Amino acid sequence: MTFGVYALEQTNPKKGDRTETSVQFLLQVKRNGAWSTEYNVTLNGKTTSETTKSLVIKNLPPRPFDVRMLRLTDDSTTDTVQNRTFWASYTEIIDSRQRYPNSAVVGMTFDSSQYGSQVPRRNFLIKGRIVQVPSNYDPATRKYDGVWDGTFKPAWTDNPAWVLWDILTHPRYGMGRQLGVDDVDKWMLYAMAQYADSPVADGQGGTEPRMTFNGWLSEQRRVYDVLTDICSTLRCMPVYNGRRMTFVQDRPADKVWTYTNGNVVRPVSGDCFTYTFSPKKSRYNVAQVRFTDPANGWKTSTEYVSDDAAVARDGEVVAKVEAFGCTSRGQARRLGKYILATAQLERQTVAFSVAAEGLRHIPGDIFQIEDNDYAGASVGGRLLQVLPDDKMVVLDRSVELPGGESFLCLTGADGSQVRVSIFSQPQPDRLVLDKRPEGVVEGDIWGLVLPNLAPRLFRCVSIKDKGDGTYDISAVQHVPEKESIVDNGATYAPAPDTRYGGDLPPVEHLVLEAVPDSDAIQVRAHWSVPRVVCGLRFSLKLCRGERVVSNATTEDTAYRFGGLVPGHYTLTVCPVNQAGQRGAPVDTVFSIELPAIPDRVDVTPGNFSVMLHPVSLKVTSLGTQYEFYKGKDEAEATAMTRYLGRATYLNDADCKPDTDYWYAVRTVNVTGKSPPLIVKAHTTLDPDDILDLVGDGIGDLDWVKDLKKQVKNNTAGIVLLNDKAALVVNKDGRISGITVDSSGKKSVVDILADYFCVSDPDTLERRFYYDADRRILVLQGELQLLDGTTISGADDVKNGSGGVFRLQTKDGIFPTDGNAATSLFKSSFGLSPGKDTVFTVYAIDAVGKITHVESRMYDGSGWIVPKLLVDGDIIAMGTIKGDRIVAGAELSAPVIHAGTITSSGNPPAFSLTPDGKLTAKNADISGNINAIGGHFSHVTIDNSCDIQGTLRAEHIVGDIVKAAGGTFPVIRNDYVSGTLTVTINDDQSFDRQIIVPPLVFAAGGDAQNMQVASGQITSPTKGASSFSRCHLRVTHNGQEIYNVTVTGNGVGVFSTVLDMPSGRGDAVLQFTVESSHSNGYTPFTSISNLIVMAVRKVAAGISIR
Repeated sequence: MTFGVYALEQTNPKKGDRTETSVQFLLQVKRNGAWSTEYNVTLNGKTTSETTKSLVIKNLPPRPFDVRMLRLTDDSTTDTVQNRTFWASYTEIIDSRQRYPNSAVVGMTFDSSQYGSQVPRRNFLIKGRIVQVPSNYDPATRKYDGVWDGTFKPAWTDNPAWVLWDILTHPRYGMGRQLGVDDVDKWMLYAMAQYADSPVADGQGGTEPRMTFNGWLSEQRRVYDVLTDICSTLRCMPVYNGRRMTFVQDRPADKVWTYTNGNVVRPVSGDCFTYTFSPKKSRYNVAQVRFTDPANGWKTSTEYVSDDAAVARDGEVVAKVEAFGCTSRGQARRLGKYILATAQLERQTVAFSVAAEGLRHIPGDIFQIEDNDYAGASVGGRLLQVLPDDKMVVLDRSVELPGGESFLCLTGADGSQVRVSIFSQPQPDRLVLDKRPEGVVEGDIWGLVLPNLAPRLFRCVSIKDKGDGTYDISAVQHVPEKESIVDNGATYAPAPDTRYGGDLPPVEHLVLEAVPDSDAIQVRAHWSVPRVVCGLRFSLKLCRGERVVSNATTEDTAYRFGGLVPGHYTLTVCPVNQAGQRGAPVDTVFSIELPAIPDRVDVTPGNFSVMLHPVSLKVTSLGTQYEFYKGKDEAEATAMTRYLGRATYLNDADCKPDTDYWYAVRTVNVTGKSPPLIVKAHTTLDPDDILDLVGDGIGDLDWVKDLKKQVKNNTAGIVLLNDKAALVVNKDGRISGITVDSSGKKSVVDILADYFCVSDPDTLERRFYYDADRRILVLQGELQLLDGTTISGADDVKNGSGGVFRLQTKDGIFPTDGNAATSLFKSSFGLSPGKDTVFTVYAIDAVGKITHVESRMYDGSGWIVPKLLVDGDIIAMGTIKGDRIVAGAELSAPVIHAGTITSSGNPPAFSLTPDGKLTAKNADISGNINAIGGHFSHVTIDNSCDIQGTLRAEHIVGDIVKAAGGTFPVIRNDYVSGTLTVTINDDQSFDRQIIVPPLVFAAGGDAQNMQVASGQITSPTKGASSFSRCHLRVTHNGQEIYNVTVTGNGVGVFSTVLDMPSGRGDAVLQFTVESSHSNGYTPFTSISNLIVMAVRKVAAGISIR
């Protein structure tokens, strides 16, 4: 039953106030001929709009029956009372049980008073459907027990492979009526499910399944769209293999075949293989992945993934995707990395045609392409001859094998691809293999795997029957390293797959540095490339004017030019690949000249600092800097005795306000130094500039203005601020102070702050502030001492007390007017007199003899006649005693007894206390220092030092030699095999050289009887012994610098000297030794112990003629 009121309120006819009122009525049902009250309802409150209320009546009498609402409150007869009621509606509720087949139903009851007329929104966290999973699979542990027999069981799972199986085979909502279970490749789904359940890092220190699916299909969609969405979770795509629906998953797999120019159909015009490349706009470097985030209340979040290097190179190319069914941030991030890795690494597609004999794969298989035209070398073809009694094969073309180990790919007896190491090459078209695989016959396909050319893998996408006995193949590039990049965060630089130079990396960040080299100049150039390319070299050309000074080629990304003379130079660096093709050159111009004096020095003074910025208007030489010297006057600056340092500009923070300083600035480079330029700087005194004086720790006082508005007049005088402090307010409502503790009779203020200030309460202008970090006290106004002395400016501070000043005048008479004497003092000496300042005026005759002299002392307010004044020397044979003795120039005595001797200045630069403690800011001692103990900090020994005892040091940095050694692993005392890695840390400020003393390795056995005739290797003569092989490979920072194999009774020696420039990072040397035997027996090899030394690179004291 629903009933209510149109309005409910009562109005006071005199004041017009509206107040609450009430209305009462009964809800009755007629039972057995009599009315029975079910509810006694009272509506109380105030409302001007229509309001309803609903009540439920249960246990009703048999039909028909009567229901009524009986009002007990009298009807209103005036407009001042609004309580008119109405019966809105009635609803008959019939309870019945309903079926909801194939559904999970949730019923909920809400109190409508909490939501009004709005239906509350409900969110449910559900696990989803129970689907068919393999009978040997435990979805809770994600384990597979034994071998699967192909049967299923019902269970809940979030493995996307079995969700896909459910969609494809379920007859009610899936494709079960169109596809049977035999039409879907469940064995491929089984492999994909295991791949999805594999644990990977979740990016937060734990692990999680590689792929999960928690999707919600709430509306009908095209089945292909749903399949595509679920397959995107599995990184796969559905294909038809001619018998059933299967899936091609993007994951590493073995190659099944090799296609070369010899086993594909060559068209009448064109190449055997046709390549297409992805456009630049599709090579994404930023992915924005939207997913359902449990940490965000199961709302949609966006995971941002970027390839910063690609963004810096190409700008942002954004891919926005929806991670369908993804509820893991780690999985969303892996999806983003997968999209970027695919776009950046797999850029090619290939199309070609084969005959029926060449059709050796199905969609989804991985095959290798050896395209001679693309590679720029002979890398594939057919075998012309296989010699039956030895391991030699004859190819259909000549090949070129570079240094390092190469392999030949052939077809084994079972039709699978095998890779065999190449032992030697007696002729350009003949190769000797380590072993000949069974089943190799003439006409088989061969492919070369070379150390300087990466193999090219592709995954088949489609096979189309042309109807003439040939088939069109389409495939996309496959990079197996992509899985490690996505799941493990590995880095990968693609190796070159062609000798053509279309992909030469550019030279970047070319930087030059100049260093002295005896009487000439040495310039060090270093640069970088965005990626590593095997066999990449750099051609350097250095010109002085039009004349070529030097041509050089290096495999390193740094080079030094020595013996340079002053002049203007141009350096050109160009990348070059193994085929001699050159990339884009990069030029830089520099000059080597004697330094010129700076044209000017821009001076920016502050209160406590002076900024000096030298300016040279013409082009400066390479490595130009400036040396800075400081003095209290021009003479000291010109003498250049106080060295401040060498830089391109200087900020001298050791200054006082309102003070003159002199600086000498000269230009320096590797060729010499220029004469100095002398400049004068005068520091400022601006107490209003609080940011310069006490830093930025004190903010503005706008908050006080707002606080004053909240203080009412004639309050109790104290306003508590959150019980943490007290605000003192006077009778006029004016804030007069803030205290930390106002308990007790006295107010205790303890200020704990980095900055403290006192401000005018009316103007909020700061008058007094203290910087605790820099220990600076700033006072805007006048400082008055207890003796009446006042200090109000820099003159008072500079003059101090007791200064003696002399001035020659015409008559030598001291002015009688004190103001005139003060003006004369200021105009003559440029400052104001201080307390105890002595001012003497005198006159001399034509021969320089003093004719008249008068002196006065300034007491702080005027000039007075001192009780004793000696303007000259005083010699006392006895003792001079006094509370204060002021000496204008010098005070000399054989013995001076004093409690403490302290120099002037604040803080004093020199002090000597009665207990023998000597403190001095700067001390020059020309004699000897004898001490039995003590502590030195930041000590520099300019000359040699003899240490008679023991020298102990925690860390030594200097011209020293570091060495390390190691032993290679020996297997069963017969042969050596293993790898040693040596890392030299870049922890020195100077350049070094890495020296590897001779490393000797040898192989046992007798190879003298091996005969080579007519390009074929014959068997050893009767009685000849077999032989061992010992192979040594050395790399420097990943680049191969040595790769040699010695055989029977052969000996190899490796030694090298490598440059290690400072600041270029650690140097890593890797030594790998391997052993083998010609007949597969246990080899006999050996190698000496490894020693690596790092020494400072310097040519001092060494000359070669």
